[in-house]
Amino acid sequence: MKDIVKVFGDNVKLLREKNGYSRSRLARETGIHLAWISKIEAGERTNGKQIAPSVIVLNKIASALKVGPEELLKTPTRKPDTTSDNDILAEIKTLLKKQNKSNKDLFLQVTRRILKQ
Repeated sequence: MKDIVKVFGDNVKLLREKNGYSRSRLARETGIHLAWISKIEAGERTNGKQIAPSVIVLNKIASALKVGPEELLKTPTRKPDTTSDNDILAEIKTLLKKQNKSNKDLFLQVTRRILKQ
């Protein structure tokens, strides 16, 4: 069984990225210090002790990510080896949102070359 703190951190990171949030944005929206967000996602230890986020922190993060707190504590089920086209396109869209026009143009050129094979 996976450590609950690690599950929590993995889920925070997954949902943060799925929502297109940076750690800084999540920190601003929750009022939780950026360093603490990073430690939560990493499941880090402080002074030899594993971090232990409070239920208040859990609730603030869940609220910012627009999910119920229970979603942050669920052990992920193994995904099938195939990913749907919609999932792939959604991830590409999220990644491209953060890029400038030059990088977007480069991405398009590279993609076109790869797909012409």
